[in-house]
Amino acid sequence: MTRTPPHREEPGWHSIQIRYHAENKDDLILDAVHPLLTALADAVDQPHLLRHWRRGPHLRINLRTTPQLWAEVVRPTAQRDLTAYLHDNPSTASLREAEHLAAHRRLAVREADHGPLTPWYPDNTVQFEPHEDRQHVLGSPALAGLLADGYARSTALTVDTLAGVRSGAVDRVGHALDLMFAFGHLSVPPISRGYMSFRSHVESFLGYTADPDAVRSTFDERYHRHRPALRDRLHTTRAIVAGSRRDPLVEAWLEIVRRQKALAEPLFTSGAIDLDHLDQRGMELRHRIEFHDILRETTAHRREVLSQVWFRCHRLAINQLYSHLSRIGIVPTQRYLLCHLVARTVEEEYDISPVALARQFVNDRR
Repeated sequence: MTRTPPHREEPGWHSIQIRYHAENKDDLILDAVHPLLTALADAVDQPHLLRHWRRGPHLRINLRTTPQLWAEVVRPTAQRDLTAYLHDNPSTASLREAEHLAAHRRLAVREADHGPLTPWYPDNTVQFEPHEDRQHVLGSPALAGLLADGYARSTALTVDTLAGVRSGAVDRVGHALDLMFAFGHLSVPPISRGYMSFRSHVESFLGYTADPDAVRSTFDERYHRHRPALRDRLHTTRAIVAGSRRDPLVEAWLEIVRRQKALAEPLFTSGAIDLDHLDQRGMELRHRIEFHDILRETTAHRREVLSQVWFRCHRLAINQLYSHLSRIGIVPTQRYLLCHLVARTVEEEYDISPVALARQFVNDRR
C-alpha cells in the first residue's frame, strides 16, 4: 500500500501591528520587537519592520511563516510578549484622531493606500490585520519580493543603528546625513550628478506646500547654521565610499544598496519589474518646479535618463534609503530638510545650479 506523503505547508506573509502613538519608538523596537524576532528566528523568514500611520501610528512587523507555525507559535508568542511590554512600558502620547484625519487623507492619496483611516485602534494594543503586499502600487510580485528582501536584510542594521542612538554613540540626524551623502557618492557618481534626486525630491515637497518660500527660507537657515559640518560630512563620506575611512553602519548600508541594485538590474532589463506604478497620482502641485519644467521641454530627459535601467535601479535604491531613514526614526518632514541640506552642500561645493544644469541638458540636445 502506497502511503500519501504528508502535506507540506507553504509559508505565506503575515503581519503584526503594534499601536504605539508615542513618536519615539526606539525602546519599543530594541526591547520588544528585536527580542521577539530573536525568539521566533527558527519559525519565521524575512522578518522586517515598517512604520505606518493608518488607523493610528504603529509599527508593522511583516514576516513569512507557515499557517501552522503562525497559529501555534508566532501569533500567540507575539500577542503575549508584546502585550506584556506595552503593559509595562506604555505610550503616554495623547493624540486626537480628528486632528490627523485631513493629513491622513492626503497620505492615503499620495501612497494609494485604500484601507480604512478610522476608527483608530487604541494606543498600546496589538493587531493581526492581513499582510498588505501593495501589489496594486508595486505592479508585480517580483518587485514586492525585491523590496521585502531589502527590508529584511536591513533589519539587523536598523537595530544596530538604534542601539547606537540610544547609547549615545550615534547621532540620529548626523547618521542619516552620512547615509544620504554616501548614497549620492555611490549610486550615480560623482555626487555632483548623483545628488540631483535629493534636489528634485525637496523641490517636489516644496511644490505641495502653501508657502514654499517660507519653508525654503527655514531650510536655508538650517543650512547656513550647519554649513561647515555639512561640508565635512560631504568629504568624510566620500572617503568611506572610497574605502579609505571606516564607518561600519554606513558601509553596511552601502553593501545593501549594491546588492539591491545588482538584483534589480536584470529584472528591469527583462521587464519583470518597473516603477511606473510608483508615480504619484491624485496630488496637484501648488507651485511649479522650474528645472522640472525645463527638462520637460524635450523628450530626451525621459529617453536618456528616466527610462534607463541604471536610473531605475538608482530610483529603487533611493526609495529603500528613505524607508530605512524612516525605520531609524527620521520623519518625512525631517527627510525633506535633510534632502535640502545635502543638495545645498553639494551645490555650493561644486558651484552647481539645478536650473542651469537643466537648461544646459536641453540646449545640448537642440
